Amino acid sequence: MAHFWLQDDMQAWGVFPLEAHCLPLPDALPAGWQRFNAGPAAPSAILLRSESGSGERWVLMTASESARVNGLPLPTGIHVLDDRDEICLGSLRPVYFSTEGLATVEEFPGSARPVACPRCTLDIAPGTWAVRCPHCRVWYHQSEEFPCWTYTPECALCGQATELGIGYRWSPEEL
Repeated sequence: MAHFWLQDDMQAWGVFPLEAHCLPLPDALPAGWQRFNAGPAAPSAILLRSESGSGERWVLMTASESARVNGLPLPTGIHVLDDRDEICLGSLRPVYFSTEGLATVEEFPGSARPVACPRCTLDIAPGTWAVRCPHCRVWYHQSEEFPCWTYTPECALCGQATELGIGYRWSPEEL
């Protein structure tokens, strides 16, 4: 799930999940972040999510000339966001957009065609405990009987770490 990285009043970074399809900014952000950034009125913006078979896209729209993405103005007022984009709205502290997800064990929802686990090559039945790789989006079995996701330290297809509960690979602290 896409999220923002926000810095709180103690300058600690935290994750704010982007769960809605339309978010007014900065109003939709946590109250603590807004309080910390109190000052002149921030320019308003709207964050929109579009979903398709190939995944989701997020679009930032604003009429403000002081809005920036990665330090650059938005001459058209529209920007399709990419992973790790820095968004600045006027004098407010920057937020960072991220598409990185976490590996979680969940029931496999099924699909129109059979899905084979890349580790054991057996089909994954709907309702079976499984993990979807947060990087390449491929499903693996993950149960006592079939611990396919955690069987080796990395995803068989993309190299994503398979340790459950490992957290995010990137945060703005690295900047």
